[in-house]
Amino acid sequence: MSYEKIDEMFVLPSNTKKVENTFGIDLYTSDTLREKLIYILKGSSFAIPYMKEFERLIDKEYIIPVFFNKNIFSFVFYKVSKGNKLIKSIGGIFDYTSKKIYIIFDNSLNIIGYTSKLENFVATTIHETAHMFAALKRKEFENVFSKELNDFYTNFFSIYFQVPNLEMDTGKFVSFLLKSFEVEDTGNVNSKLKKYYDMLRKEIEPFIDPNETLVFLERLQRLIVAIKIFILMMAGRVDFIFNKFRDVIDPLYTSYDRSFGKQNDATLCFQELISPSEVIAVYSEFGINKNKIKKALSLI
Repeated sequence: MSYEKIDEMFVLPSNTKKVENTFGIDLYTSDTLREKLIYILKGSSFAIPYMKEFERLIDKEYIIPVFFNKNIFSFVFYKVSKGNKLIKSIGGIFDYTSKKIYIIFDNSLNIIGYTSKLENFVATTIHETAHMFAALKRKEFENVFSKELNDFYTNFFSIYFQVPNLEMDTGKFVSFLLKSFEVEDTGNVNSKLKKYYDMLRKEIEPFIDPNETLVFLERLQRLIVAIKIFILMMAGRVDFIFNKFRDVIDPLYTSYDRSFGKQNDATLCFQELISPSEVIAVYSEFGINKNKIKKALSLI
């Protein structure tokens, strides 16, 4: 991403109004903050192709720039205090309940409201719109990105299960993930993971050498265990998951490179195992096919 017009910005919370949300965390926005976000996006050559759609989504308040802090005094205290590490690491989030994207300004600014890391706001905005697209227009999401998702998941399972000749049509699997874990998130976790296990076994076992069946089933069971632990600890000890399941995580990184010719250096992989929109969120940040991303944005 490059910035041809601007490379720095000052902004502090002032004349803010509270934003209703479902997080249980106070969020505040203002007209000035909205103007700042548009200003940042317009200053990015990466974001220019999407500006018509970005401005529409901001105008309709699908995308809302926010502070955690109501005023300058609380902002300064927030910056100097230890606080919650998870909260202080958030750049933005899509809320599946309100169906809105919140772009968090606090964590990208220093104590005087200055930042030169404007690419953070651009990357977060394009990333979170992929989650929004999947949530609001699930069928359209599946249709637009069917090839990218099929390539990614086929590559991942090929690498993880060590099946170089694997051929998959992941359409039903992607639909299952979206319905079960991401967009609708309904049903008992154990029953959903049982279906996950059964779907993969049915799809992949025919490609497994009969002499390697036991190894395949052990690896499949380990994958399901890793996913369950991830779901239970999603907001907890991420370091434990990454240290314990490197054999599951590393193939996700390799799959980005193999599928799209780009390395994912921006996010911590694992969410992809239950969230197809995370794959497309990262893909969108690569900027490979901007016409396709633009089409997706226009459908929201």
